[in-house]
Amino acid sequence: MPMDIVSVFGPPAAVFFGAGGVGFLIGYSLKKVAKWIAIVLGLFFMGLAYMDYNGWVKMNWQAVSNSTNAATTNGMHQVITIVNHTAIQVQNHIASSGVNEIGLFPIAGATGLMGGLIYGLQKG
Repeated sequence: MPMDIVSVFGPPAAVFFGAGGVGFLIGYSLKKVAKWIAIVLGLFFMGLAYMDYNGWVKMNWQAVSNSTNAATTNGMHQVITIVNHTAIQVQNHIASSGVNEIGLFPIAGATGLMGGLIYGLQKG
């Protein structure tokens, strides 16, 4: 008799570990991409500051700061709206489908995904 994770712990364990692996890959790649974006943006602003210092261009740093703050605030509001909309959709699906159909899969998947995501962000 084969001893695999599904036969020993059941399908929720397979969902947990599968989602954990996916979460790790997402977290790891997100951190790598974020590092490259930070490097590129840092070099860009260093170049602008150097050109401003030498008088080649004139930068209105207050306008840059205001635009950056507005873009960050707008982005965060959009992310919060998407998360709230998704949570409402999941809640409506759970309410309409019944507990027996869903079981432990969403809980195991979400727990595994978040654990893997956090671990991937740490290791990336």
